[in-house]
Amino acid sequence: MIALVTDSTCDLHPDAARDLGLHVVPLGVLLGGQTLLDWQEIDPEAVYDHQRQGGAVST
Repeated sequence: MIALVTDSTCDLHPDAARDLGLHVVPLGVLLGGQTLLDWQEIDPEAVYDHQRQGGAVST
């Protein structure tokens, strides 16, 4: 059996990844002193909002 695995920086919506049979490992996003799991605990829009308000984001 072969499995295709990527991390969440591939920027595929979880539904699309599931439809394609991809296994996505969530990347940890450091935002405001908290580490949040990409697409599980935070979505791209929340990251962009944080950056627009002058906040730092890292992985």
